[in-house]
Amino acid sequence: MNLSDYVPPNELQIKAMQEVQRTVVQHEAMTKIIDDVVAMATMMQSVRSPSGILIQAEPGMGKTLILQLVRDEVNQRLKQGFGEQKTLSINLDAAVDVVRMAGFFAQALGYSALPTSMRLERMNNMIESAMTRLEPLVATVDETQHICEGNRDITARSVTDWVKVRMDRFNFATVCAGTLGLDRLCTINPQFTSRASANYILEPFHCDQAWLSLLDGFAKSIETVNMRLISQGGAKKLHAACKGNMRSLKRILTYAAESASLNPAQQLQMKDLEYAYNRHAGAAAYHSNPFRAV
Repeated sequence: MNLSDYVPPNELQIKAMQEVQRTVVQHEAMTKIIDDVVAMATMMQSVRSPSGILIQAEPGMGKTLILQLVRDEVNQRLKQGFGEQKTLSINLDAAVDVVRMAGFFAQALGYSALPTSMRLERMNNMIESAMTRLEPLVATVDETQHICEGNRDITARSVTDWVKVRMDRFNFATVCAGTLGLDRLCTINPQFTSRASANYILEPFHCDQAWLSLLDGFAKSIETVNMRLISQGGAKKLHAACKGNMRSLKRILTYAAESASLNPAQQLQMKDLEYAYNRHAGAAAYHSNPFRAV
């Protein structure tokens, strides 16, 4: 199938693509982080010892997904009342400072449409009231690299000081995820990182047994299309195509599922992976397509 032949996907193709997008394969590094955070939150229920972890990874390695799974697992295991949520979800932007950090926390605690001119003292009081009432156990902070990127050490120190004070006062764990370089916080504010002392680095997958296990997990989870090829003859070529990056892998598999849905018995073939790589990387990558027959 050439790109010039592309037509909108039919219902079966859409189903296959959605199946790939919904598939979550919990690999060893992901499971380790989730288990450690749950153990940390459980300990903090009985021992006042606010703590946290830093998660570093290049874009596309699943940081946001891990934070979602952490929240799901903590809420499932540690909720105390019907429907009660014990986690906060915070997603930072490039303009984060102390006032914006307080605003993000306030919104995570249920306050919506905060005015940009609200004074920090007023937001701190609102946050204190909500934290006392809800008693969250874990706060996940995504895109944390925005705190320390650029020449903003003073701002980074004040932001992490603000978080540190709330951690100590309300006894919750903080899970900070961001791109590589997040460990600069250890230099900028060692008092904060002494609390968030566990540092995990999610590296792209190597072409080894862990990679094969990941692909096998995808192949077994997807039912609309038979994807056994990805964990067999296509494994090394898939690694060359996506360099072990989870987001790139999922994009390629999504396009491959779209193409394979048109095959007899919906069996994935190498030509589907060739098509998928062209869709993922663009026509300019045609001559470097690892799935193209030579």
